[in-house]
Amino acid sequence: MKSELLDKAFQCHADKITQGDNNICHCAMAINNHGVAVSVNEACECEMYYKVGEVVGDDIKWGCHDEFDCGKRPQVALNDKGVVLEVHQCPASDVLYYRIGQVYGKLISWGVSHLYDSGVTPSVSLTNSGLVIEVHKSSTSDVLYYRVGQVDGNIMLWGSIHEYQEGVNPSITISPDGTVVAAHQSRGLSGFWQLTGQISGSSIKWGERFMANAVYPGGMTASC
Repeated sequence: MKSELLDKAFQCHADKITQGDNNICHCAMAINNHGVAVSVNEACECEMYYKVGEVVGDDIKWGCHDEFDCGKRPQVALNDKGVVLEVHQCPASDVLYYRIGQVYGKLISWGVSHLYDSGVTPSVSLTNSGLVIEVHKSSTSDVLYYRVGQVDGNIMLWGSIHEYQEGVNPSITISPDGTVVAAHQSRGLSGFWQLTGQISGSSIKWGERFMANAVYPGGMTASC
């Protein structure tokens, strides 16, 4: 597998790098504690690209762009073991997909794409133990949903889905001890709400929410 990825590295061309950088409609990024960064982006034709980088001082030394799927609004999570979890919407519907990968140098070995739910604007976070929390908005209302899961090789073992708030543009992050911080924009687009919780099995015990106008939800997943 590693040799195949190394061979693929030599197939990166400047035209693909230019396409990925200049026609971005949406992008997101994750960085782990070892200074590895993964960026995913949607080109305007709904192709999705990724690149892997190394944090060096106040700079990131990026590898080349490589196409990995077709979709829109990708979000990505990365742990210290180099496990990558990416979620996105189907280009033509409200179907949601995930894909798991493993970082090898400046490349990612991806598993296949799996349908896991319906909705819009997904966000995801991942711990070193493979514990996952995913949030998204309903495609027909402003109801927000979450689900807890566990990485198992190239597939996710998902728990049941739970409604937790109303709003738009949800974002989520999780700490190693299962503490969750969620944020979303109000339905009237007049401010941002933040709430914390603790994972208990396949659900979350939420605390009270509070207004946090200085917090932009995308920042919790390092959206760019």
